Amino acid sequence: MRRLTIALAVLVVLAGLSFQPDSSNWVRPRTIAAQNDCQTFPETGKSVCGIFLRYWKANGGLAQQGFPISDVFREQSSNGQTYDTQYFERAVFERHPENAGTRFEVLLALVGSERLKLRYPNGPPAASVPPPVAPTATSVPVAPPPPAPTSIPTGLVVLSSSSFVASSGTGHIVGEVLNNTSQSQQYVKIVASLYDAGETLVRSESGYTDLDILKPQQRAPFDILISDSPANATGYQLQVQGRVATDQPLDGLQIVSSNSRAGSTPERRTIFGEVRNNSGGPAQYVKIVATMYDSAGKVVAVEIGYTDLDIVSSGQSSPFDILVDRWVNVARFEVQVQGRRP
Repeated sequence: MRRLTIALAVLVVLAGLSFQPDSSNWVRPRTIAAQNDCQTFPETGKSVCGIFLRYWKANGGLAQQGFPISDVFREQSSNGQTYDTQYFERAVFERHPENAGTRFEVLLALVGSERLKLRYPNGPPAASVPPPVAPTATSVPVAPPPPAPTSIPTGLVVLSSSSFVASSGTGHIVGEVLNNTSQSQQYVKIVASLYDAGETLVRSESGYTDLDILKPQQRAPFDILISDSPANATGYQLQVQGRVATDQPLDGLQIVSSNSRAGSTPERRTIFGEVRNNSGGPAQYVKIVATMYDSAGKVVAVEIGYTDLDIVSSGQSSPFDILVDRWVNVARFEVQVQGRRP
């Protein structure tokens, strides 16, 4: 009950923070001109056309993808192939003709403005291809998921995920996000789109990483709750976004030991251990995040807990224990710690 109460309190605080307007990141759009299946944005002077425009509108538009910041041009992707590409403030759109007529025809990498600066410090290249147009196929084939990239792209990247239905009937999508950028990220949100066998959207849900702030190259798990999981959902697609952190996590919190012991049933297990505060000052809300992996390294379960001491003084250690309700196909686990000043 204590863990549930604290978790709900944290969710309420985060929800309040997430919807505060931030003038540095959110801009009210001016009038957008539309012509010939294109829209021109006066804020950046760039246009979005054809299938890229339809994808932009159907997947969050300005709030999720941001304004266009380049024209359409040809660029080599992380898989070594070259595609029609357009940069947006928070995403990079790639048109994959091999997936024509499916929801995988446009694929994207997140954090477009940062990637654009890194790749093109002198500005984006001029348009080198005509705007993308919709395919003329008369039928829509069911395409397999796109192949895994041979290298990890820049941005916020979902490394692995899996789904399951708990004994209560509640669905879960669990996974792990890597911050593959040069700056710490906060409010890292994961959006799950659920599709039926005909690739029709039947539901969407979202959640946040269990670590509030991700440093560069840091990983953090997530658990998206799907109440009343639709019976006709046969697959899902994940998208992730965040914003550059204005604060940094407290340094000096150290996991000094961690282990696990059997629970009351084979599917239950308790992870326990100890955290030491080497930060030079007191720490509170010291959260421990446990990520469970199968033998292939895929995330199969996520749980969180807090130290038994509400405030851990400098130089002090505190024990913790985390109950894992679903210990299935778990080959190993990792624990991470994060806290803040009182």
